[in-house]
Amino acid sequence: MPLNLLIPDLVEKVKPTTTKGITKTFPEISTFKWQEGYAAFTVGKSTLPSVIKYIENQEAHHKNVSSEEEFISMLKAQGISYDIK
Repeated sequence: MPLNLLIPDLVEKVKPTTTKGITKTFPEISTFKWQEGYAAFTVGKSTLPSVIKYIENQEAHHKNVSSEEEFISMLKAQGISYDIK
């Protein structure tokens, strides 16, 4: 991602493009829609191998911890306030 590209601008481009790709590839979920909100996290080059490993094992990981639970724990760990709604 270019350093001068703002995250909301990236999301604005990614969501419609990926929605078209998903609905074309998987016609059985033609009603697919992204949620309204989003979150963005930075990753340092030194932590890239562990991030890749996490992504590769994400499906198994989320059998034990839901995405929502994990997201809330990340927010709490960084002291970020949030509204569960």
